[in-house]
Order: sequence, then C-alpha cells, then structure tokens
Amino acid sequence: MVFQRNSVKIGYNLQATSDAKHKLLIAADTGDVNDTKALTPMLEKSIENIGEVKQVLADKGYHSGRELKACKELGVDTFVSPKASSSLKKNPAFAM
Repeated sequence: MVFQRNSVKIGYNLQATSDAKHKLLIAADTGDVNDTKALTPMLEKSIENIGEVKQVLADKGYHSGRELKACKELGVDTFVSPKASSSLKKNPAFAM
C-alpha cells in the first residue's frame, strides 16, 4: 500500500460497510487502493448486496471530489468530513 509522501508498506487495506439499522456487515473487500478511491466501489457492492442505499456516512479519509460526485450520480446522500486544506497550512493568514 502507498501511504502519505509515497511511502510503501506491505499490508492490506480493509474496506467494510454496514447497515445502520441492523448493524450487519453488508460488504467487505481487501483492496490495493487507499480510502480516497474506495467509497464508490464499496457503495456499488453494498447496493448489489442489499438492493438500495439511501445514505452513506464515512470518515474524512474517503473525501474526494470524484468519489462524492459518483455517489451523487448513484442518488446517494453522502456525509463525509472534509479533509483539511493543504493551502491553509501553506498560508495560514487565509484560514477561516
């Protein structure tokens, strides 16, 4: 797996989704992608397994414009905390 600053470590990146109402695992995968590229594939597996997904809640590791757009195109409301902007770190005078 490739981590921040292109460091490589041997390991698996486990992705899993669960049903909020029943607390059941509905999809899982060990892939070679980081979280920012895993939201839509896991959403598609979840839809395939249970038929319909109305909402997704994920941590900030899953926040990317491409993934959020794909979820919207699937008709799913997506709640993901945004990542801190790197521009704020470079120029803190513009932080809100």
